[in-house]
Amino acid sequence: MQAPKDALADMQCKDKFLIQSVVAPNGATVKDITAEMFNKEDGKIVGEFKLRVFTPANPPPPVPEESEEGSSPRASAVEGGNQSCFIA
Repeated sequence: MQAPKDALADMQCKDKFLIQSVVAPNGATVKDITAEMFNKEDGKIVGEFKLRVFTPANPPPPVPEESEEGSSPRASAVEGGNQSCFIA
């Protein structure tokens, strides 16, 4: 999916994430990754991308926990052995 170039009229942006990338030395492990690696210094390239999160200005009401059959979708998924996450 492509993000819209402009915010839609009924959307608002309250949250942003800064995604950074940097080239790690060959053979680096998770323990070798430090915050200092992302400092902008001469000769070091730090890639950055600001990810804006758009949410509806007037969000819809929450979905009720229980369905008409008397069991919630979450309970049904767990009982069936599926541990998927449902996000409303």
